[in-house]
Amino acid sequence: MPVASGAQPLNGTAHRVVRVDDGRALPVTVKILLEGIRRVGGDSEQKAAEALARYPRDNASVPFRPTRILLQDYTGVPAAVDLAAMRAAMQRAGKDPARIEPLIPVDLIIDHSVQADFFGAKDVYERNLEREYERNRERYALLRWAGQAFKTFRVVPPGAGICHQVNLERLAQVVVVRDGVAMPDTLFGADSHTTMVNGLGVLGWGVGGIEAEAAMLGQPTYLPWPVVVGVKLKGQLPVGTTASDLVLTLTELFRPRRRRAGYLANCRNRRGGPQTRNPCDLSERSMSTFARGLRRRVGLISLIQSGHRSCRPGRAALSR
Repeated sequence: MPVASGAQPLNGTAHRVVRVDDGRALPVTVKILLEGIRRVGGDSEQKAAEALARYPRDNASVPFRPTRILLQDYTGVPAAVDLAAMRAAMQRAGKDPARIEPLIPVDLIIDHSVQADFFGAKDVYERNLEREYERNRERYALLRWAGQAFKTFRVVPPGAGICHQVNLERLAQVVVVRDGVAMPDTLFGADSHTTMVNGLGVLGWGVGGIEAEAAMLGQPTYLPWPVVVGVKLKGQLPVGTTASDLVLTLTELFRPRRRRAGYLANCRNRRGGPQTRNPCDLSERSMSTFARGLRRRVGLISLIQSGHRSCRPGRAALSR
């Protein structure tokens, strides 16, 4: 199956689109991996792209580079220190330290340092936040410097919510436009619950700090050959059942086949379980809420709908 590149105008703006001839039969998760490989190019990527285009017949490692990185303060402080050390080394060598910059945009949400020192009063939020700043003043000063020193390193201050809440409600875009190129929103998050974002149709992995740093410096992470299983959910849950009941039922269904359903779009692939990606809800009501309620650009909706025409309602893809 040959692969090719082209251009497609959308909303008056030309976005470069990577196409795969007759790739309609490919699972959506494989298409996302294939698009990232073709966008980067290179000899090793070309071989992997050709293998994925023939999915599932071939078997090869897949070089993957996410479109963004998600960090929290515990994993973000070592990353900021490493970046600062690299800039210091560049300066000692007589080079321009500004050349040290994350190649993939990084969002760091400060949320893992919260403690409830005060309770039972109307102003507990303000008092706990003030105490948090006092307790972590040195670390927060470093993170504030990193947010100002690096163009691709954003820091969300304390009090905005947990990192996954911020990721779901503010950062996830489903389709990312960067340098005139529209691409699927994918990410590495240095926290095991990063995969919650898969509920929006965003392919996310929970990884360690070393893997996240390597990705932000442009190094690919080689994934094993994907094994994709589609699960179509019909109807609705009976009264009295919960999402956990559904997860346990799927787990029991896949256990005889030696595949773990894990937690749907929550927390599992960091421990070797399958990766779950839920399709986008492309209904007009859902897309309007996505754009207006979360203040995302309305032009983003057309990109999302164009990029997810192959989604099937109610189908989740599980990929090892």
